Amino acid sequence: MRFGVQLFGPGKLCRDNPEKFFKSLSKARYQLIEPCLWSGERPQGAEGLPVWTMDELAAMQPLYEKYHLKILSCHLFADLADELLPDKILRFCEDFGITQFVIAGHSKTTRESCLAYAEKLAQLAGALADRIGKSRDSLPQPDGSRLLPVAAPNSPSPLRLLLHNGPEESLSRIDGKTAYEYLLDCCDNCCRSALSSSDSPAPGSPVGAQSGGNDSPCLIGAQPDAGWLLYGGEDVEAFLWRNRDRICSLHYKDFKENKDGSLSETLIGKGLLDVEACFQFARAMELPQFADMDGSENDFLADIQAAGALFGSLTQCRSSTRSILCVYDMETGKVTRLREFDRIIEAPNWCRDGNTIIYNSEGFIWNYQISEDTERKIPSGECDNCNNDHVLSPDHTQIAVSHSKPGTWESKIYILPVTGGTPKLVTPKGPSYLHGWSPDGKELAYCAFRKHEGALSVDIYSIPVKGALAEGAKADGRTPDPAGHSYGEETQLTSHAAFNDGPEYDPDGIHIWFNSTRTGLMQIWKMDRDGGSQVQMTFEEQNNWFAHVSPDGETVINLAYSKDGLDASEHLPNMQVSLWAMKPDGSGRRKLFDFFGGQGSVNVNSWAPDSKRFAFVAYELIHR
Repeated sequence: MRFGVQLFGPGKLCRDNPEKFFKSLSKARYQLIEPCLWSGERPQGAEGLPVWTMDELAAMQPLYEKYHLKILSCHLFADLADELLPDKILRFCEDFGITQFVIAGHSKTTRESCLAYAEKLAQLAGALADRIGKSRDSLPQPDGSRLLPVAAPNSPSPLRLLLHNGPEESLSRIDGKTAYEYLLDCCDNCCRSALSSSDSPAPGSPVGAQSGGNDSPCLIGAQPDAGWLLYGGEDVEAFLWRNRDRICSLHYKDFKENKDGSLSETLIGKGLLDVEACFQFARAMELPQFADMDGSENDFLADIQAAGALFGSLTQCRSSTRSILCVYDMETGKVTRLREFDRIIEAPNWCRDGNTIIYNSEGFIWNYQISEDTERKIPSGECDNCNNDHVLSPDHTQIAVSHSKPGTWESKIYILPVTGGTPKLVTPKGPSYLHGWSPDGKELAYCAFRKHEGALSVDIYSIPVKGALAEGAKADGRTPDPAGHSYGEETQLTSHAAFNDGPEYDPDGIHIWFNSTRTGLMQIWKMDRDGGSQVQMTFEEQNNWFAHVSPDGETVINLAYSKDGLDASEHLPNMQVSLWAMKPDGSGRRKLFDFFGGQGSVNVNSWAPDSKRFAFVAYELIHR
């Protein structure tokens, strides 16, 4: 996910030692910085403010880029009456890749001030649209480094004017709403008025507007500060989802309650703000998120790093999530909802009887009978923390699972009867995440994290199954442990410096399909069973995961995430995703449908035995 730091609060830290500051942000896994900028020269008397001029930002650019930091948005201190402001904004866009502009320094707390400001902002949007329309061919394109389409998913326009909220706009009420939300409504009304008086889409048309909003090169959106909303007495989660079509990025502050009932700022995650609910919203909308801290009770830099660690820990959060087990029909395109669950279920495997689907939930493996609409937990002995990487043996009499001891991520692979029983360890080394069982039943393929020359790599491995099935066997190539168990030797199949995952055998056992980041984005690849002839099979500007080949070998499906919503090596839950299909030679590539899912939806092969249907899990985030 894309996390950033707003530079107003820690501006002195940045000015005093910019290299140390940017290095610390990169170490904390931040990827974005959001500066405050002057649209022109620094005004007299403003020397102490943490606001940069264009020249100062240009001088700083090589240093923040050295630590792989980008700028997508800024707070621009400017005069809306400045006729040169549109040209200045486009200059920031062209030179630094900034695509979201908050015009800062204007308080809007009355009906009259909101209406006046909305009209001025719409005029600025119109002027920008006019200039972009005349110079579009010369502007940087959305290529991943310049005009990134980072706004709300239903409007990919690259350039955006945003409305931010401070304490005044959050505390004041107009017509029963915060002044901030009232201002957003005013901007929508101004844009609709412009649309109704023009044959072409108005430059400030609201995100998601019926009349051509997606074609408009500049839209007015929102960048709410969740902390100030909380401070103003707003139900933050309800506000975010109510205004989801407007919001393009999200700021975090947090507040604690003092003994006298007043609120004061505290470290993000240590106060009253429901950070997880905000994060799940931003992840679902694929929004950049910024720590916006104005101060610290302790070490300011350490607090910023702690906020980054908190964001990183939330990427897999899934509270308040409902699961829906579904079936997609390849011939009709129809989706059938088999059952809803008020808990997380993941990774369906479809059994050869056509009536049984196996999935994991709450650390266990479950058997679901379609015709009876019943489920039961499969006894799995010590494997009581199974994840979503499990596969059936070719004869469907056994199941291999990936299990981690609670509190660790050292996933290892075990085999047990599909009806339940005592599991036998296959991979003494971990982490190992299972994805494929060869059609001849002789070996498993998996993704493994291993250290090579001190560095951790993520590659595809295979291992013989026989050692786990014959306890105490002394066959050649087996290494017995002190307890008398013997294991096969694992074979590394990929060695490219990339994230390699999701290996699965095709039905004839000749090839292994997998996904890899070796060309930048996550893409689907195919190789010979011994690791030879590795060939890229997908090439879209998106992140493609988990290729699954139908039993008849005719169709390959895979899960896809957007290009910019997350890092290429991430497959996160509760996001907007899609399922794609193609023939084994890569031809006939097409998108099947979009849905809300991701991690857990189709991690393993879920084809029905008739090759006409496959199962998947969609998710629904419950929110206010």
